[in-house]
Amino acid sequence: MRSGSDRVIPALVVAALLVGCDRGADADYLTRPLQDEVFYFVLPDRFANGSPANDHGAPAGPSHGGFDPTHKAYYHGGDLNGLRAKLDYLQQLGITAIWMTPILRNQAVQGPGANESAAYHGYWIIDFTEVDPHFGGNEELEALIDDAHARDIKVFFDIITNHTADVIRYRECHNADGTFRRGAAGQGGTAWEAGEGEGCAYRTRAETAAGNAYTPFLPLGLAGIKRPAWLNEIRWYNNQGDSQWEGESNLYGDFAGLDDLDTSKAEVVEGFIAIFSELITRFRPDGFRIDTVRHVELDFWREFTPAILAHARGIGIPNFTVFGEAYIQNARELSVYTRHGALPSVLDFALQEALRQVAADGASPDALAELLADDDFYHRAGADARDLMTFTGNHDMGRIGYFLNKGEASGKASAAERLARSALAHSFLFFARGVPVIYYGDEQGFTGDGWDQDARENMFPSKVAVYNDNVLLGTDATTAQDNFNPDHPLYQHLARLSAAYRAEPALRRGQQVVRQHASDGATLVLSRLNVSPSFPPGDPAAEPPPSSSPSFPRKRESSESGPPAGALDSRLRGNDDGGGADTLVLFNFSTEPANVRLPAWAPAYELLHSFSGEHPAQPEHRLSDGILSTTIPPLSATVLSGTGAIPAAPLPELTALTAHTEEHHGNRFLIVEYALKNVSTGNQQHPLSIATRLLNAPTADAQTMDLSPPWRAVFPYPVAEPPANIRVEITLDNLAAERMTFERAIPLQ
Repeated sequence: MRSGSDRVIPALVVAALLVGCDRGADADYLTRPLQDEVFYFVLPDRFANGSPANDHGAPAGPSHGGFDPTHKAYYHGGDLNGLRAKLDYLQQLGITAIWMTPILRNQAVQGPGANESAAYHGYWIIDFTEVDPHFGGNEELEALIDDAHARDIKVFFDIITNHTADVIRYRECHNADGTFRRGAAGQGGTAWEAGEGEGCAYRTRAETAAGNAYTPFLPLGLAGIKRPAWLNEIRWYNNQGDSQWEGESNLYGDFAGLDDLDTSKAEVVEGFIAIFSELITRFRPDGFRIDTVRHVELDFWREFTPAILAHARGIGIPNFTVFGEAYIQNARELSVYTRHGALPSVLDFALQEALRQVAADGASPDALAELLADDDFYHRAGADARDLMTFTGNHDMGRIGYFLNKGEASGKASAAERLARSALAHSFLFFARGVPVIYYGDEQGFTGDGWDQDARENMFPSKVAVYNDNVLLGTDATTAQDNFNPDHPLYQHLARLSAAYRAEPALRRGQQVVRQHASDGATLVLSRLNVSPSFPPGDPAAEPPPSSSPSFPRKRESSESGPPAGALDSRLRGNDDGGGADTLVLFNFSTEPANVRLPAWAPAYELLHSFSGEHPAQPEHRLSDGILSTTIPPLSATVLSGTGAIPAAPLPELTALTAHTEEHHGNRFLIVEYALKNVSTGNQQHPLSIATRLLNAPTADAQTMDLSPPWRAVFPYPVAEPPANIRVEITLDNLAAERMTFERAIPLQ
């Protein structure tokens, strides 16, 4: 695969390109914002084996054993020293942040009968105070972080508050030794153990309150194995049996048998704040990815997140952040965790699903445009959808290579086309809003056979037969070989994407507007705007609150009225970071060239980048009478930079305002919708932002902004009886030289 007219470039040239990038993007890991990162998500056990002496973990005890490099469900030997030895490989790829699966000490082996497996993934923690011996030790982690920081690469830990390893048993469905009682009253047969027909059926809160509760106990030899010591006390757990993945069991059930903590209890909240504050102090990581967020009460996150962020800032890690994993593919429901749940960011499962449909199944780019329209649900003062973590696949759902091999459209395509589609899907991560996350091995064309264990291949030579028979993208190599090839076409492509991303501030931080999308399955055009749209005066919206999160249940009162209706405040906007104010990104998801025409938002444009796949071609563009015409090569992404400020357009007329509430994932949002006149010519929008401040707001999350249709403002609204009238302050801004601010009272429908 080639990109545009460029030839495949060797690793040393890639490194030189990265050195030439905008140093503001990667010069100082401590002060670099989240939006400037390029993440690499890795399972240390499957990456590189730096110390074979620790393959079996501890010499004895619950963290010993589980090593079988021929079996996909067991440890294979990768460790922290191996990851540290490959930092040059990651740096040349353009990686600025490493996210590792959990590395704290696990129960090495667990599971009933044929479902026994090992904790190579790290999610069965028994000791939250030290590194699992399979991966090395505390000293090896410190050395990895020190070496990464010396390269200005951040390190993120994967943490868990929902559960620990499976240690607690129930007398109603277990024997005294912890094995299952066949035919016992508690037998449930949950999905994870369907092959055995064993399980402890979920018992609801109503059932347990009525006296039908399980009797939990700790089998002989397992009492006292968790650290800190308070985690060994049964009273801190829900003890209601296995989750059924629906209803209240999502919060209170054991996740595949794992011991579910009662995170509604203040002692548990305080205990986890102490655990992870100590880890930050001890190792100084740069952030956390939080597992199983949707299985924990929102109240927990409202307390935990601000406390953790404040602790990190207090010890000199100013940009420490967290992002959560809530496996929800609906944007409105997913936004609950940022707007109601206090998390600065989440993994964008909704975008991943839309991108999979377009790239693999041949769906229209309308699917992406419709998804991006719901970005309104993430927008708040100091944070928005640009902070979301975007990805093409992962260790649970499977790889982009697998989706392409099985896709309705791509599954029938040539190997070269599937390679080009993988490249285009990754281009979308880098050039659309959000923070790109590369799943380890995708840069080497890994495909996998499905989800979970089938998507967790070795980068070092594998002995697993079901891995080694996979056909990889872009190479004749297999996973039986070492796969750290800097000349692989996807590695080359991702290195170029990283260089472009870090060189262009608009691609990292630019406000995004969906300019055009074709229902014929071909094109999607985005503007990334280097502008600072206005918030209403009198409130420094550019500065996020200390936790970048709403405050519950404190009510915010505001007496600010802003300028009188009709007042204009003219000032030159321009851009903040240099370059053109409008950076256009044009995607063509079809196998034929595509022609795009749209009004120009700059006096002139120049070609910055072209990333094309199977049929390399240089895109063409021309500007005439204010209309930009571009021919986009097949399966490609083109980036054009505007060479001047956004032209002034008349401020539109606001003709109607409505307000109503909606519930998503059990939480209420207030939606203010605008009807506008003279906001577009034909079907082409004029440059515009609408900033809205909610004056009678029940939370501190009372400001939001919209830059594209559907025109609306979205606020979390956790009150039982909203007022009859909603009071808002609105600022219309044409992103050029004018704005208008006024107040309105809107009857709540």
